[in-house]
Amino acid sequence: MMVWSFTGALAIEWRISEDVVGRAVAMGSIAGAATALAVMREKPVVPPVVSGLVAGAMLLAPIAGARGGDMAFVLAIVLFNLGSTAIIVRTSGLASGASEDRLFRRFVTCTHSLGMIAGPVLGGIATWLMGALGLPVMAALAIVAGCLALGIAGFRAKPSRDDAVQHDEPQNDLALAVSFG
Repeated sequence: MMVWSFTGALAIEWRISEDVVGRAVAMGSIAGAATALAVMREKPVVPPVVSGLVAGAMLLAPIAGARGGDMAFVLAIVLFNLGSTAIIVRTSGLASGASEDRLFRRFVTCTHSLGMIAGPVLGGIATWLMGALGLPVMAALAIVAGCLALGIAGFRAKPSRDDAVQHDEPQNDLALAVSFG
């Protein structure tokens, strides 16, 4: 959300018209909805850490995309929506499914709203402290921290004997990594 909240400012700085911004947001929303349907599978195809890295790269797209003109900006916003939707659906689904604790599941449902509030604040503070470099640095740090959490959860997963248990183990460790460290 720290990048999303600054995309309007980036578009203004790089002279992207309001019409193009509107088209980009509309196309990004449609792409995000389609992504949500595609990602909410029972058994994920891509490991969580790979999902995090790919989604993280997509989340940074608007920072560079606005410099490339109208089409690059539209593509960057569509990529941003694809990445943000995919990682939110993927990680919140894994974490919620891994825990039987009702309080933890409620916490998971609140994390998107928390990110919508904390992200712009952190992005604003980083920009205030470091200037134009602050936003990409803080966004990259947040993505690295998320990927580390996914990696720790995957590393802590114990190998299992059958496929059904194998899909459950990493999810349990993901819930532990998210909730305890």
